[in-house]
Amino acid sequence: MKVELKIMDRKTVLFLFRTYNDIDHIVPIAWKAAVSGISVNYIFTWKDFSDDYRIRYLSSVGAEKVECSLVNVYHNVIRKKIPLRRVRALFDRIIAHTLGRLIVGRQGVSAVVNEWSGPVGNEMAQYFIRPARSNGIPIISVPHGHRIEVNWDMNEEVARVVGETGKPPSLANRNLYTWYVVQNQLVKEFGEDSGIRSDKLRILGSARYCAEWQRINYDLCLSNKRFPTGGDNFRVAVFLRHWEYHIDRGACLELLEKISEIKGVELLIVGHTRGREVGGLTESEEAAILERKNTRYIGAGDQSSSIIACSDLIFCYGTSIAFEAVVQGVVICNPLFLTSNSTIFDGSGVVYDADSIEAALRFIHNQMGSLPWIPEQRVVNVFVETHLYGGKKETDVLGNYNNLILSEANLSS
Repeated sequence: MKVELKIMDRKTVLFLFRTYNDIDHIVPIAWKAAVSGISVNYIFTWKDFSDDYRIRYLSSVGAEKVECSLVNVYHNVIRKKIPLRRVRALFDRIIAHTLGRLIVGRQGVSAVVNEWSGPVGNEMAQYFIRPARSNGIPIISVPHGHRIEVNWDMNEEVARVVGETGKPPSLANRNLYTWYVVQNQLVKEFGEDSGIRSDKLRILGSARYCAEWQRINYDLCLSNKRFPTGGDNFRVAVFLRHWEYHIDRGACLELLEKISEIKGVELLIVGHTRGREVGGLTESEEAAILERKNTRYIGAGDQSSSIIACSDLIFCYGTSIAFEAVVQGVVICNPLFLTSNSTIFDGSGVVYDADSIEAALRFIHNQMGSLPWIPEQRVVNVFVETHLYGGKKETDVLGNYNNLILSEANLSS
């Protein structure tokens, strides 16, 4: 039996958070909405990130966490005991249009903001997106990362699809969103090539790396206490990448070993946000590299912003955290030889491109000298404008997100 959705008088925007990357890229949007006077609720659809410093900051400005104990029990306990896929799908819809519908109605939800994903989201998101969509509530999909590759076959799964069909994977089902937001023209073109209609795509810039939030996030980071600036050693931080994104693991390990051998260098190896298996070192690899006293392996829980701030040089190969270094003014070495992917950073002038281990090591020695290389500020400004601000010189990125939410939810600031 269908439960009628009863909307309360107050109007609320519901944010759905699933992963660490959602917290990193979507919390800035929720924060801006909350400080603008919008009633903001959020639900964790997979893991509970209540202790994350960004979530605590979001809650401090009035955003409220919504608890969904019955939905949690169904999704994490009962659902796993249902063997047949079709039966699970049937029960998923029943839960969405009963319990999920009651929650959406009780909270007075007038708009839903979800990560980049399929039309009903991932994990528990479907229980709130389905009833919202069936009742005409706008659902906006926003970035949970920042695409930097310029080739379609950037990882093993996409490469397989392109190899079999000659075309990129279809994302046409994402046209079910009211809006599908991207940061810049390049990402919009990738969306169009994959089947997302041009009239569904909105370029609003990067919420994560825009100046307003980048400064707040930097100030909030707690890791700076663990990795203070200063000291006699030249600090090099290497950010590891998802191994399935065409990374030469052997060359990467060799580079780490060679860097650790340079006298006067302190090496920080930063794990991937999705864990050791996805983009980190194995326990044996970690043990081998940590035999050197000048080397530390840092888990992804340590915040990247403060690690970058206390480093003299960082190595990034295919990860958007390089944007943080760009806006902080920390020099980046781009080891082209570690991946077959091409990125927006290659040949951009905002990074130093090293085509071999030898070139990378020479660059470190150069940076330790009296005439270190730095990118031209004019080049950096154009790069930031193009990729972080949607091609516009002066734009209020978070304000643009806020205005989109306000207009779709029929709210007034």
